[in-house]
Amino acid sequence: MRKRLLAIFPLLLEHFAMAQTAPKPTPKPKVAPAPTSNSKPSLKAQQAPSEPKPSPQTRSGQTHATTTLSEFERRDKTLMVGLEMGFTLSFVSGLRAGYFITPNLIAEGSYATGIVSFLGYGGDKTLIEAKLKYFIGNSFYVDLGYSRENWDLTLPIFNDKTFDVVDIKGQVQNDGLGIRIGNQWQWQSFTLGCDWVGAFSAFSTKASFETLGDLEEVQRAREEDDAITNFGGNSAHLLRLYLGWAF
Repeated sequence: MRKRLLAIFPLLLEHFAMAQTAPKPTPKPKVAPAPTSNSKPSLKAQQAPSEPKPSPQTRSGQTHATTTLSEFERRDKTLMVGLEMGFTLSFVSGLRAGYFITPNLIAEGSYATGIVSFLGYGGDKTLIEAKLKYFIGNSFYVDLGYSRENWDLTLPIFNDKTFDVVDIKGQVQNDGLGIRIGNQWQWQSFTLGCDWVGAFSAFSTKASFETLGDLEEVQRAREEDDAITNFGGNSAHLLRLYLGWAF
């Protein structure tokens, strides 16, 4: 029995060595099944690549990714109405309206009134304007146009001779050209703007006065000349704020 085991042992070692050195079979590649007529394409295959949306474009050809730019917001507007207030030698408030000839050019008109109470004078002021507003860039503008200022005045005068108080009533009318610079911002339909500073140059001044009481001619003429000096001719405009709607 021992001799048989010794004879079989070399054969087992030889068989084990041959098994270790034998080449391993290579796996066969997997072949995807051919698509049939009933098979549906995947969801990703159905979705076409989306094209990038163009950015909003202004009238000047510049594109912007948002719609908050005032120049872009003005592109489809036709009319504008609003309220205004500011200083034109006296405080005034009123209405203004405009027509958009182009997004950067507006024909505008305004009507404002105020109360006069300074330099001893009392009365009312009326301001009528017709102008063109041109935008330079996004919101900054320059406007130029015709203006008419009407001053209805009452001035109590102390008579140097009789020591009585005599009222002089008068009207001063100025016609001329006004120029202003400012900014106007647009958020969809809402409009907010301000004429920061402006100047009025009169090419015509008319005045008429009435004295209610006895007053010497020299003193009456002097008071009338002072009224024309104070309210006639050129003037400055400052901080005229307005807000409204454009559509």
